[in-house]
Amino acid sequence: MQNDVIESNLISILEEVFPTFDIAEIVKNERFIDQVPFDSIGQMMLLIKIKKKLGVVINQNDLPQVETYDGLLKFVLSRSN
Repeated sequence: MQNDVIESNLISILEEVFPTFDIAEIVKNERFIDQVPFDSIGQMMLLIKIKKKLGVVINQNDLPQVETYDGLLKFVLSRSN
């Protein structure tokens, strides 16, 4: 999958998980938890959808790497290529 397709899919996943949040307003290098209504259910939904749609598994040990949009995108890209 090409990087732009992966990023588009990731944005789509974020929009599904957080439908009331305008993803265009996200600050890419700030933590998700400080920007979106993020709880443990939202976190689990996000991880499940990323696995299902992009085939990337994010384990508990990986969570510090994916706290920001930039970190999440880099992680997904590194596991997709």
